[in-house]
Amino acid sequence: MLQISILKCSIKSTKKILLIFQSTFDTIVHKKRNMENADLNFDSLSLYLEHKFPDRLNPDNYTDISDLLESLISHGYSMLQTLDEQIDKGLLAFYAYEEDTYDEKYFSKTGVVRSILCMLNKKFEKHIFPLSKKNEDKYAPYRHLINND
Repeated sequence: MLQISILKCSIKSTKKILLIFQSTFDTIVHKKRNMENADLNFDSLSLYLEHKFPDRLNPDNYTDISDLLESLISHGYSMLQTLDEQIDKGLLAFYAYEEDTYDEKYFSKTGVVRSILCMLNKKFEKHIFPLSKKNEDKYAPYRHLINND
């Protein structure tokens, strides 16, 4: 009889855990849908960076996010979904570049975005590195890894 009681308690606990997981999953899906439809602004970009790159260092200050936002808007990005699609295209190329160039995760959340967009877009790269000819071709060996599907 004791074993049946223990089993019932175990089943109830498992049901509670599954309900918690389902609730958490539903919340994540809801936030992701809202994020994809969001306009690009300081708050949405900050949340996106935190969600997309949780293991990366945060920017040193708010100015870094503001500067990135200004660069994004000046290059035609107005929706998070568009930015996210571009980031996904270049993520593999970025990881290869970072692994070959640095011994550890070197870039902050904003640095990842800037680097990927520089790989994808020469105009963006010239905007980020306006005076540097040295940086002009540093991404060339990695551009073949960009996902153009």
